[in-house]
Amino acid sequence: MVKLKYKYKIILIILFLLSITLFSADWPVKDITYKNFTSFFGETRGDHFHNGVDIVKKGAKIYPIEKGEILFYYDEDEEPTRATIGIGKYVIIDHYEYRSYYCHLDKIDIKNKILIDKNQSIGIIGNTGRSSGEHLHFAIKKNNFFIDPFEILKLNIEKTNNSPIIDNILFKSGYYMSFENDKETSLTLPFREVFDIYILARTYDDREMHKGIKEVTIDIKDNNDKNVLSNLIKFNYIENNKLNGKHSIDEIYTKVWERNYIYLGRWTKKYRRENYTLIITVKDIWGNSKVLKKSISFK
Repeated sequence: MVKLKYKYKIILIILFLLSITLFSADWPVKDITYKNFTSFFGETRGDHFHNGVDIVKKGAKIYPIEKGEILFYYDEDEEPTRATIGIGKYVIIDHYEYRSYYCHLDKIDIKNKILIDKNQSIGIIGNTGRSSGEHLHFAIKKNNFFIDPFEILKLNIEKTNNSPIIDNILFKSGYYMSFENDKETSLTLPFREVFDIYILARTYDDREMHKGIKEVTIDIKDNNDKNVLSNLIKFNYIENNKLNGKHSIDEIYTKVWERNYIYLGRWTKKYRRENYTLIITVKDIWGNSKVLKKSISFK
């Protein structure tokens, strides 16, 4: 009897593992690598956050990330008198725990369908709506807010293993600005009552165009190893066009010389004759990280 129960447990475990393999979510475009991603979750779009990821693969078929119910689709060709909308032709699929969005499609294949399997094509990647090139804008909505698709989907694609790149650290006080790179281990600043600190960072890519930052941590410690500034920025979800339901686009991004810097915080607690240690940790979407450490003194 004990052996029989043991066998049943083994069978249940095997069935459970098979269910994960067969029914887990997967990317909507097949056979892609990190080079097929051109934009990531949480990037700035001027007046709003990018609520998904952009995938480029010319002429590729689009598939549901898992089985679900077709909630809605819009095909502008069926309503030629209606003004073009930003996301072009799109499909929304309900997966019961969350919804997936497939936008800028060239062609929609799921008309007159209610239920769809992950192996059935939704349509073809396209350039409809307000789009600067052929791509799929893909987003996931859960609990009434958009989440990073990488929170749901597996990293079962070729990815870069290189550390993120920190292009610049910006110290700003009024009209004064100091741009620091990640090469030097120390820096000297003029003493100011307030410094606003920003970072320009991106995931490593041979095209040098990705942002793909998942989180940034800043700590500034005094001579006694006590934090005088500590902050964590995480790009997890967007609710009512606010990052993590708290921060507006202007509270996260600042454009300096046509480049979008992430705001890390305001440094006020300091003394002219004391030295400080700056520690910034950047993690990208692929799980890679980089730590920058600098000593700071004042003139």
